[in-house]
Amino acid sequence: MKPLNDIIPKPVMAVSHIAGEVFRGKLELEDALMRVLEAGNELRILVTGKTGQGKSTLINGLLGAKFAREGAGAARCTTEVEVFEKKINGIPVVVFDSPGLQDNTSKEEEYIKSMKETCKKLSLVLYCTKMTNTRLGDDDKKAMIKLTQAFGQGFWNHAVFVLTFANMEQVDRKDDRDINEPLEEPPIHDTAAWASLEKRRFEGRVQIWEKELHQFLINKVKVDPSIANSIPVIPTGDHKITRSNPIPLRLPDRDNWFQGLWETCSFRVREQGLFLKINSHRMTAVDEDNYIQECEGPNENTPWEDAADEHNESDETTHATESKVVEGLQNESIRITTNYATNMCVDIIDKSFTHGIAEALKAALKLIAKPSQWFIKLIMRWKKGGEKND
Repeated sequence: MKPLNDIIPKPVMAVSHIAGEVFRGKLELEDALMRVLEAGNELRILVTGKTGQGKSTLINGLLGAKFAREGAGAARCTTEVEVFEKKINGIPVVVFDSPGLQDNTSKEEEYIKSMKETCKKLSLVLYCTKMTNTRLGDDDKKAMIKLTQAFGQGFWNHAVFVLTFANMEQVDRKDDRDINEPLEEPPIHDTAAWASLEKRRFEGRVQIWEKELHQFLINKVKVDPSIANSIPVIPTGDHKITRSNPIPLRLPDRDNWFQGLWETCSFRVREQGLFLKINSHRMTAVDEDNYIQECEGPNENTPWEDAADEHNESDETTHATESKVVEGLQNESIRITTNYATNMCVDIIDKSFTHGIAEALKAALKLIAKPSQWFIKLIMRWKKGGEKND
């Protein structure tokens, strides 16, 4: 015979008790994330690639501040790694700009020596090359071998492979990279069909870059496949509005290449909390209307919602700001969506906690009705706390 405790159903918890558990879960989740975000004292970024690859523009955009020189006047000939230091939102940031590792006139051994002596404990690596080169060149291959020899495989753990000048790709013309296409192109006036074709071509060409990069690192450089295959390949384009290019951030397969680059870097950077903090002043919450709360019980009236703060019209983090892309990427706003906020929290949790704790924290995360607003408020709260301690 079964014990009475196994037969008699347990009483249903009162609604007030459920709300209390939810509130406690939120506090535990926030406390756990805050402890992780506080890790690290300095952000150290290396940007490498041939001269004239638009590296300075990318750095300024990612850090939300005028950090490095741009344009023709920035050209220089040196065998030393150039170092830029600045404090952004209370965070010390150091940018190491390679002097053109892959240039034919470069003294690569001197460059590598300078980089090895100067660039230690890197947070993020941006390896830049022009997408219009169509293939991974010999100069890039030699540079990757030397970088791996100098820094080891760990160099690639926090790397992003950036395809610059992707807006110059002539996707309206078929070349030998475009396979599995219909024999005939759409009628010249069929705008929708051409947009679809150009998107497929562009995506296919990016995939070719990705496959070639990963295979080269694995087969020739002997980088572990788990490291090599994790390196993202991101196309980037122009950022200045012109008459011929009124929407410069658009590429054939995406509306905003800069947003994609920023999000990718935020996942790859070692000190994720510091990267988020320095960009907090230009974050804008975007909660999708079709987001479905994955739980029952708590609703918009529970303490979880932070309802009192939600209607604060002066909260600059939850309102879109006018894009000033023409003045530079450092002024471009960062859109924090439900999907991004959730994935970033899951990424931080998985990297920082044991399986049991991670699963409990992710379960609590599902209870948040407006993740993007909550995420920005969490970052801003941490930022203000850090400023008080400075």
